[in-house]
Amino acid sequence: MSVVSVIVPVYNAEKYLENCIESIINQSMREIEIILVNDGSTDDSEKICKQYEQKDARVRYIEQKNQGVSVARNKGKDIATGEYILFIDADDEMDLTMIEKLYSDIQKYNGDIAVCKIQKIKSKDEVENITVEDISVCSMVQEDALKSYFTESKLEIGVWNKLFKKSVIENVNYYVGRRMNEDKFFAFESILNAQVITYRNEGLYYYYERNNSVTKQKFDEKWFDNIFFAEKIYEIIIKNKPNLEREARHQLIMTKYYLLLAMKRKQADRCYKEQYEKVIDDIKQTKINDLKIRRNPKVGMMMIKYCRGIFEITKSITK
Repeated sequence: MSVVSVIVPVYNAEKYLENCIESIINQSMREIEIILVNDGSTDDSEKICKQYEQKDARVRYIEQKNQGVSVARNKGKDIATGEYILFIDADDEMDLTMIEKLYSDIQKYNGDIAVCKIQKIKSKDEVENITVEDISVCSMVQEDALKSYFTESKLEIGVWNKLFKKSVIENVNYYVGRRMNEDKFFAFESILNAQVITYRNEGLYYYYERNNSVTKQKFDEKWFDNIFFAEKIYEIIIKNKPNLEREARHQLIMTKYYLLLAMKRKQADRCYKEQYEKVIDDIKQTKINDLKIRRNPKVGMMMIKYCRGIFEITKSITK
């Protein structure tokens, strides 16, 4: 029986898919199942998936019409048989010891979610040169984990570097109908169901910074999904954990500020003038003096509040 189910949503990933799957099937922990969910790919992704299904009995292949990554992940989660679940994107890779180490951390601390550091890389060559010093593992109770998650001090917002106990996410699904930050909201809801979260400061998940990544694409309506989820998180915290209001406000104001910068950088402030002005007004009205914001964004926010003209000129020059 599989201990861990690894779910891979696949959409037109033929260039990277084999490297991704190889990093899973060669894991030091063998008691895993690999669920490849083809989301209506039009390239050779289907062929690659079926080849691995024939080669390794642990691989399960399913396909669907193109409905988006959230539907694909939900479908994979619904059929998973493992006691634990891990998600990985088809254009990324894992260190060959990642699952074993996260599973060990969960067992040691009786945890519900195990998290490792993300290693951001630009090419395959960088993987060979990764060095890690002073590896440590710690455990956190839910409240401390939420604080860390909101400030991104340890728990990055993605789902890919996290091993979830299946019972914790059984009633948590990816939000369908949104195209950015749906994984942030999934991870948030999962932490709300968890009691103990472990963190390993070892970069075991290899996140490739591709030129065709979503954040490097043209600005369009989907970018406002970032604010949709940040506001939803804030509302849930206010209702259920008001003592964490400040940390939830931190993630909300940072989300709005970085969206504003993206609009300036991608010259979308004129195309989406009404939305741009709304974000400006929201930042002006948000209290930031009690937040531990890094120097550069805090200076930018202060300019928006008191010297907007200088902000506009500065960001137009530096975009």
